[in-house]
Amino acid sequence: MLAMGAAIVIGFCVMATLKVLVGVWIKRRKHRTAVLVISGLSCLSIPFGTVVGVFSFLVLFRPSVSALFDAPKEIPEG
Repeated sequence: MLAMGAAIVIGFCVMATLKVLVGVWIKRRKHRTAVLVISGLSCLSIPFGTVVGVFSFLVLFRPSVSALFDAPKEIPEG
């Protein structure tokens, strides 16, 4: 029982870490494929993760968003 509980807690911690990383990657417009994969994994967290994952797919598959991920990155001044 202890091992199962520890595995569940570790799984939740890993998913939380991945979701934070996805937020950073979206902000920097990097690793689109990884963002899509983790959005898919997020769909396993019923019901809120499913909603977030589906809306992530809807937004990330837009041509305008794909262009933002594919565009060369500008170096900020200052």
